Amino acid sequence: DFYVTFNLPTISGQSQNFRYDAGFGVETGARIYPWRVERDALRPFVGVAWSAGSYSQRDISRGNEGIGTSLRLDRMLLSAGLTYQIGDVIIEGGGLFVPNTTIDYWASRDQITQISMPNTAFWLGAKYVFDTTIGVELREKKRPGYGKKLEESLRSKDALNTWTVAAGPSTAVALAPSPYTVEKLPFVNPTLRASLALDFGVGYYLYDADVQFNLSYRPLIGSSSGYGVRQAFERHAFALEAFKFVGNYHGFSPYIGAFLGFEALSYRETDGERIVVNQQEGKLVPGVVFGWDIRPSKTDEWFLRTNLRYTPFATMSVSGKDLVLPNFEFNFIQLVVNLNRIFQ
Repeated sequence: DFYVTFNLPTISGQSQNFRYDAGFGVETGARIYPWRVERDALRPFVGVAWSAGSYSQRDISRGNEGIGTSLRLDRMLLSAGLTYQIGDVIIEGGGLFVPNTTIDYWASRDQITQISMPNTAFWLGAKYVFDTTIGVELREKKRPGYGKKLEESLRSKDALNTWTVAAGPSTAVALAPSPYTVEKLPFVNPTLRASLALDFGVGYYLYDADVQFNLSYRPLIGSSSGYGVRQAFERHAFALEAFKFVGNYHGFSPYIGAFLGFEALSYRETDGERIVVNQQEGKLVPGVVFGWDIRPSKTDEWFLRTNLRYTPFATMSVSGKDLVLPNFEFNFIQLVVNLNRIFQ
């Protein structure tokens, strides 16, 4: 079971003059069931996930000057639990274990401290199960060869090769700390991350080759701040992509490819009301794109896609040091529409 969970609440509290906020953030992972999930049956699972959480604190006695950075916490989560399916609803519960929960945090511009986070969590929830392909399967069962005939019909109308449009939510993180931030602003989060954005795409799919060509646009914007200093950036990323699908596992179709992109980059740094840095640049950058489609059948009019992109040269030089902008993009769920098959 591949899944994405958006954790809504954060853990908040106060100790003397310090207020803190912590959260697991977005959790992306996989679970393995030794026995397949069935109605009216208890089923165990074990899992592993990546959590993009955060921790921040502030000294409320110092006003805005006491607001610390929101430190990004990339953590591995191990889990185990049980599910029980009643009709089309799966009741689920389990526990999480976080192997490493100790972090170094700057309590001021010149003082660092060590903080221990909770290493366990528990959850109880419910999931509703639905199937968007049952119609095709039933027609194939009633009329053997239906799928093949539909494929031949679309081929005769030149609708297997198709123009595509796509859109879906995405975010990005820097895979390495910025040397500039580590040296000049050690009390600010050293790895930049982007806010939630939309991943747009227009492309063309070659059916027999199982290859997609795509023109993508991702407006990635974000900021990081701590103790009066604020870093703000923008990455308007355009890319011409080509990727090849490398199999189809019961509708799960992974792919890998490459792209050449143009990046319109900007960075602005302020210290209180004073502007310290304000610069822009444009550059051509190569990158790698990979991910997977959820394609229940070979003739779908629409389906869901997950894109992951790595752009190693999404950097800017600030005062002779590299500023690493969020260079690993994770598109949660993108809706892809095959235009030729809809309007054939």
